[in-house]
Amino acid sequence: MSLLRRAGRARRSGAGAAAVAAAFRRGGVASALMSVSPESARRQSTFWAGSRLYADLIRQLPVDSFSRRGGVQKPIDPPQWYRTPMAGVRWSSWVDMAIMSLLYRGNLVGYCDMDQRTLYPGSIALLDPDRVTRKGADWSYNGKPLDPSRVWWTPWALDPADPMWGISPLQVAARSLGVADAARAYVESFFKAGGHPTLEVIYDDPDFGDDDAAKAKSRVMDVMSGDREPWVHGAGITTKVWQLSPVDAAFLEVANATDVDVCRFLGIRSPEMVGVAQQGSSITYANLEQRMSALLQFTLGPVIRLLEEAMSDPLVSPASQFMKFNVGLFLRGDAMTQAKIEDMRVRNGTQSRDDVRALHDENPIPDGTGGEYLWPPGATTLPDAPTPDPLKEGGNAA
Repeated sequence: MSLLRRAGRARRSGAGAAAVAAAFRRGGVASALMSVSPESARRQSTFWAGSRLYADLIRQLPVDSFSRRGGVQKPIDPPQWYRTPMAGVRWSSWVDMAIMSLLYRGNLVGYCDMDQRTLYPGSIALLDPDRVTRKGADWSYNGKPLDPSRVWWTPWALDPADPMWGISPLQVAARSLGVADAARAYVESFFKAGGHPTLEVIYDDPDFGDDDAAKAKSRVMDVMSGDREPWVHGAGITTKVWQLSPVDAAFLEVANATDVDVCRFLGIRSPEMVGVAQQGSSITYANLEQRMSALLQFTLGPVIRLLEEAMSDPLVSPASQFMKFNVGLFLRGDAMTQAKIEDMRVRNGTQSRDDVRALHDENPIPDGTGGEYLWPPGATTLPDAPTPDPLKEGGNAA
């Protein structure tokens, strides 16, 4: 849009900006776009990036299975359902689905296919929580009853007012997401329809009339249509590009403000991890290891713990067995630092040489000595040095 006026007779009107501001105060612009669903949330870049941060990182982690008897913990083979968690779905994709279900629906619901030999699941089919209904101890899916003894349920968070069903970050963040959608819709309409003219053409001619202005405007619009044709005009013409009004500029900042809010709802303590900049933020990390340690402690840790408890539930695993994500992948530093740490752990007897080799996908030491642990710490497992032969060493035999 362009505007032509006579020099020295400019007319300014704030009616448009005032009307928009009044609409914002009444909530009229936002209220029309406040309906937020899991599908619409995926179009909100920050919520999508935050959910992918959880899913993409946690699905990379290896999972270890252990048994604990008499205070002694030892590694064991993973349960059957870990190897084939769901028909046609690999483990990493299954974990991805589980995390997305928790974040977007607030509940993780699985239906166990029990192995009659072990009485534990051979697989766990994840169900769409939107189609699951719970009334006390009774469960149904798409209106069909489910066997309660085979339902595996984990909530993201529970409200004391309704402890029978979980709530999701999406439910809590719905209002902020609605405001963000309204902000983006307004920005889009602003640049399409124009909150005010984007270009002002000023003719320095006191005899310039309305008919002349209409013809000149038509000519300007033809030039701006994108054909890149030259604009031929007389003297005394100046142009001025209008910037955003203060009201418009303030409202555009809403999008970034709600992005920070969404990160808080998702439990992401470092919004810059999903590309959200914070004004005045002074958080710094000395190295990658500290950054990943903070991410694990303050963001991923609670979700990992939630999944570990679910995967070790008595419904899917014997009471003496449990599963844990190996978070060591996130705590590795640079190559030199990692080598020093591994050396210290071998010398302290907390890892064997074969343990370290396994971390680098290397085979065990062939003679079997690589599985030995140094104890006491600092001791050596090297065989005793052979007694020297005095004749071979050039000495005299007694």
